[in-house]
Amino acid sequence: MNEQEIEKLIMAEQRRRQLADKTHLQQLAYEQSGDLRRWSARRRMVVRMMAVVFMLAIPSAYAMILPQREAKQVICNLHGDEQLVLNRACSSVGICENRPVVGWMQSLNIK
Repeated sequence: MNEQEIEKLIMAEQRRRQLADKTHLQQLAYEQSGDLRRWSARRRMVVRMMAVVFMLAIPSAYAMILPQREAKQVICNLHGDEQLVLNRACSSVGICENRPVVGWMQSLNIK
């Protein structure tokens, strides 16, 4: 055997060992992380569901803790105070001095 044949044998053995090592490492990586994608997806789904539960539970619990209020009547709900409502609306807009508007509002006397 000459020197070139020995070098070829060494190179061939080196390639065979590198391929075997690479295959072995790929097999180990697959065994270690084979279920990682499903686990990650399941974990994300659980985290999202917990976030939704908390987003619903916290405001609901807070609403249950607060004292219940009685519904108060607003001025619009009182029979016969329609003109008062119109006067307040007029004063908030600031056009109460305008005679046509005042005449129009008085003509709306709802019964």
